Amino acid sequence: MEDDERRAKHTDDDGQGAQASSGAPDGRAPTTGIAGGQSLGGESIRFVVPHLDAADEARIIQGFNEQRTSEYAEIIEECETKFQKEIEFEHFRQNYTFEEAEEIQQDLDKIRRWYERVRERDWFGAARADEVERWLDKCQELLNGFTEEVHRRSQDGPTAALGDADGSSELAVDSGSELPPVVSPLPLGRRKRPSQSNGGA
Repeated sequence: MEDDERRAKHTDDDGQGAQASSGAPDGRAPTTGIAGGQSLGGESIRFVVPHLDAADEARIIQGFNEQRTSEYAEIIEECETKFQKEIEFEHFRQNYTFEEAEEIQQDLDKIRRWYERVRERDWFGAARADEVERWLDKCQELLNGFTEEVHRRSQDGPTAALGDADGSSELAVDSGSELPPVVSPLPLGRRKRPSQSNGGA
């Protein structure tokens, strides 16, 4: 690690945290941030880590990167196997409602917040961060497409298709009106009586 002061802070979901710094040139460990935690009723343990050689430093950085890469993989899995499949399922059952679009938007917001928390702990540029961002962009595109379909369906109203499967013949039906009864056509004119045989009675 560089001799310049480097500070990284991590807080878990249970409120526990860790702070690391390279220390001051005279060897004294900095106390920035420790007093703040103690003022909130927390406990702190401060210790000095001696200078590490290049191999140990690389191993520590690798450990940090492996943890972040694992978290990025979980986010990608969430996007691919859950978020994307959820939108495909809603398309399949044609659940085009504003309520459903809002719920999907909330799910995407949760994934984004999850990603931001991991990024804050990614101090050394772990792998797959770019892949997560590409998946988030794809999820946003899927959500946009679903939302556009919701708006289109709400504006068009219900329709009933008649004729061929390609929709060449289509009849718009007003949900508030009744269809007229089907009436058989009346015969045009009087039917011609059959001619009598030539031999009279």
